[in-house]
Amino acid sequence: MIVVILEMNKDERKLSLGHKQIEEDPWDTFESVFPIGSEHQATVGKKDDKAATILLPYGLEAYANVKNLRKEDWQVC
Repeated sequence: MIVVILEMNKDERKLSLGHKQIEEDPWDTFESVFPIGSEHQATVGKKDDKAATILLPYGLEAYANVKNLRKEDWQVC
């Protein structure tokens, strides 16, 4: 595993290490793939009378309140 030294405390002989800092933030990628206002194919997962889980590409799941769904085919508005 590769880590980054975040902080060194020589007096207490402690190191703070991090591994997330060397990986790209996936939300930066998703922001470019799914910009606000864009349309995408998705599958409705679980649904009940209050909301539905929307299954998007790349393993993303979204929560849609029933007021944002069309009743006739449960499409996201």
